[in-house]
Amino acid sequence: MAIVHSGGAFGTFLGALAEWTWHGTTELPPNTGMGVGAGLGVLAAGVAATQIDTTSTRVLFIDLAASLGALSGAAAASFLHGVDTGKLPLNQNRTWLVTVGSGTLLGGGVGWLLTRNMSPRNTETRQSLNYMPYVGRSSATSDPTPSRSDGWVAGVTGTW
Repeated sequence: MAIVHSGGAFGTFLGALAEWTWHGTTELPPNTGMGVGAGLGVLAAGVAATQIDTTSTRVLFIDLAASLGALSGAAAASFLHGVDTGKLPLNQNRTWLVTVGSGTLLGGGVGWLLTRNMSPRNTETRQSLNYMPYVGRSSATSDPTPSRSDGWVAGVTGTW
């Protein structure tokens, strides 16, 4: 499930970048790119998830590495935003968008390489949670004060 959600999120992001790169501007909303990217990302990740046995922790680390790669790509190409005109020229804008997308893919690849020795889920028996919720009336107090009355209590007891 984590792989499929990750594929959908990064598919949406990369689809938006692809549409913006196609148009050469970020002024238009990338609705088509986001929709197609999300669909392809979920589909590709769903197929991959049937073949891969991994932990959600590894997926999280790869997602984090891909996100940091996107930020690094944006930072590396930030010199392109030194234009005072307010609008980037077409080629500079496309170069910046491609650098962000490339940084995302490169960061995800580095995350995959760094986590390749993480073992899949341990199939040994794990200690299960032992808890029990409770609801009931509170015990009657010996205090004869009329302002105090019995009430309801609820909680969870156990070990986890």
